[in-house]
Amino acid sequence: MTADLAWTFEHWEALTPSACHHILKLRQSVFVLEQACLYPDIDDQDLDWWHLCGWHNKTLVAYARLRCDASPTIIGRVAVHPDYRGLGIGKALMQNAMARSTRPIEISAQHYLLAFYTALGFEAKGEPYDEDGIPHIAMTAP
Repeated sequence: MTADLAWTFEHWEALTPSACHHILKLRQSVFVLEQACLYPDIDDQDLDWWHLCGWHNKTLVAYARLRCDASPTIIGRVAVHPDYRGLGIGKALMQNAMARSTRPIEISAQHYLLAFYTALGFEAKGEPYDEDGIPHIAMTAP
């Protein structure tokens, strides 16, 4: 399945209105509805970050945003469409995102995904903390 994905990596200003729509729709589906986090997902950070999208045909199935001009690089809002989970797409998404950085990388990972991110080379930093009612942990990769 991962070989069938087309990847795009664009700054917010370069995204088409259709791509923006698909990004916000996936993020709303995962972060607001599925995880029941009632917070404003759309934020001013979107305007300064780069957006990595994995497309299967015309469906956005994988997404992450990257702050590439920061040191360390920050990867956030990592999401895989619910219908496409368990197919290795999350791993492909993170490998693709990590390959776009020449600096150390920082993420705020949901704690239940600790083993997933550790297998990708991330190390936990500090203790778990609550973010919008979900346990998270700071992680870094070289």
